[in-house]
Amino acid sequence: MNIEDAWDGHMRRAHLDAAQQLSAPASRAHKAPLAHRAMQVSIALVCAWSIVETHWELLPADGLTRVIALLLAKCLLLGVGAAAFFGVRYARAAFAFLCAASVFALASALPFEYAIAHELFALSLVECLCKIALVASYATWYIKGH
Repeated sequence: MNIEDAWDGHMRRAHLDAAQQLSAPASRAHKAPLAHRAMQVSIALVCAWSIVETHWELLPADGLTRVIALLLAKCLLLGVGAAAFFGVRYARAAFAFLCAASVFALASALPFEYAIAHELFALSLVECLCKIALVASYATWYIKGH
């Protein structure tokens, strides 16, 4: 086999190789658009709910330190959420981790909140469900081959 035979064989297969390279990313892109959309909606929902519930979190504010801590936490969550929404590398995983850790903290306090105030229980339950939806949609998106 000489160089001309190898070149001829390569040229005969070039269109097949090109078609195969184009079809692989296209099929991967078609695999997870629903999971990606669900994750994007969940990210937006968690961030929106974080803003909505700020009013109730500020009501029992004992002092300036508590207000500043709450605002810094909200800014951190919204910043990582915005980065995750716009696809910054590792931001989605970090946001999913923050939400999963928050779910563990919230879920353990739900029975106590139910005994004290049903309104706080409802707010925490909605937050918990939004964050569980985000973690589930992130896991689905990741498994399907982001």
